[in-house]
Amino acid sequence: IVKSSIWQSRVAGLQILKNFSIFNIFILNDESKDSFKQIVTNLLTDEQLEVRLCACLTLTSLIHSNFFDVEKSFLVKKSSD
Repeated sequence: IVKSSIWQSRVAGLQILKNFSIFNIFILNDESKDSFKQIVTNLLTDEQLEVRLCACLTLTSLIHSNFFDVEKSFLVKKSSD
């Protein structure tokens, strides 16, 4: 998913990953969950805005469904200027 040169493919892959994860939450092992988390977090910094938006929505959906736990690395501290 991450290496596709076509951004629409990356968005479609994220949508498939989200649905697959939620529907198979009880049969996926921790290694698979870590792999999915790595894919989603990598795409949060994609060059294409639509991919970043889809990655953000995928991450929030997976956190909401308790597929992932909220980690400190997901939180960004706003600096006071």
